[in-house]
Amino acid sequence: MSHSASAHVPPPSHPPEFASLSHLVSTPQYVDSLLLALSDETVAPSIIPSASQTALASKIAGKYDVTPVVAQQIVAAAHTEAKANDLDPLLVLSVIAAESSFNPKAQNKSGAMGLMQAIPRWHRDKIKNLGISNSQLLSVEPNVRLGVVILKEYLRLSNGNMTLALQKYNGSAKDRSKSYSNKIMRHYNWFAQKG
Repeated sequence: MSHSASAHVPPPSHPPEFASLSHLVSTPQYVDSLLLALSDETVAPSIIPSASQTALASKIAGKYDVTPVVAQQIVAAAHTEAKANDLDPLLVLSVIAAESSFNPKAQNKSGAMGLMQAIPRWHRDKIKNLGISNSQLLSVEPNVRLGVVILKEYLRLSNGNMTLALQKYNGSAKDRSKSYSNKIMRHYNWFAQKG
């Protein structure tokens, strides 16, 4: 998708209840995030972050070593993929926080890659079905898409038991202390807090 450098887009008008958020639309980070989303063919051009998504992205950028632009892209991908798979976007963001601390390029010695630390050798079928290459797993949208599909499968295999599904996602299904699922819930509670 090409964009004309000379095109002028008038500033959007906001209902009065969003007046306090209008400054976000004019910030370079917000504009950059929209242009990034619009220029990336893996993102639907109709994605415009809601006020709650913008607030979450700001919260993430403030706590983690991630730019506001990347935080917005991650939040948008988490919302899109969670919605498509009947999962809570805050759960997806919580897994991302625990797995990679919002570093899209995170990798470890066991071969886990990207935001949701998917291990390609264990999920070749899903990668193929989603039309994703291993190199794309270091990009936001493909990695979140794969991670959500994996989490959804583990939830199905766990008969809806989220604790067990999370433990399976981490490869620690036999951990009786449930430390991984407890960690995810701590992240979830942090995301759910206002402000």
